[in-house]
Amino acid sequence: MRPRWILAWLLAASTPVGAASPVWLAGTEIGPDTTYAYAGVVAPVGSGSPLGDGWFQRYWLDWLRYTYEGAADEVEARAPGAEAAWGYQWPLAGGKLGVSAGAVYRHTTLDPSRAESAVQGARWGAKLQAAGRTTPGPWRLRGIVSYVVGIDAYWGRLRAFRGHGPSLWPGAEVVALGDPEYQAVQLGAILGQVPLGPGRRLTLKAGARLDGADGATPYAGVELAWGAGGSS
Repeated sequence: MRPRWILAWLLAASTPVGAASPVWLAGTEIGPDTTYAYAGVVAPVGSGSPLGDGWFQRYWLDWLRYTYEGAADEVEARAPGAEAAWGYQWPLAGGKLGVSAGAVYRHTTLDPSRAESAVQGARWGAKLQAAGRTTPGPWRLRGIVSYVVGIDAYWGRLRAFRGHGPSLWPGAEVVALGDPEYQAVQLGAILGQVPLGPGRRLTLKAGARLDGADGATPYAGVELAWGAGGSS
């Protein structure tokens, strides 16, 4: 991505329309064959209330690297991307549910280059996403699933925490992700609500990724949320 293009997206993400109390998000995940990093913001639409039920907006920048076995050799993919989306969130019994839709841009470079690749090059897509949370008894469940029309990529995650209030939340996660040329499943342990100060919370995670080619490989990551409502 060109520096001027990246700067334009960063400016958009730093000034969400009418935002009264945005939640800022950043993190990274690293493994032997994969690297992912992101920075984004979620904010209410309008200036009258904090982020909660109702309309919201999301702006996102990320960078993805992964390797997979091609027909004759190993292929490395590098894929920076950006996203802008609007959505709506409403309360459910013991939790919330939100849906959103927006535009996604991703530019994938393959080494070695593959002219027949379905993901190589610059591509635009329409991203559909749903996210929910609920609190049955001592548990906190978090689920999110997304699909990008036009890029044919999917991503889904389910997390289960045990804990309430400001205490640390131990838990577990399962993640499924893929596109036309790569699919994987992750299983890991997580620790949420690690305090970093008022409105700032850190989530730590580690586990194994299974992609069908290299067997199980380790991954580890950190996630940071801050602002009104910042939590795991």
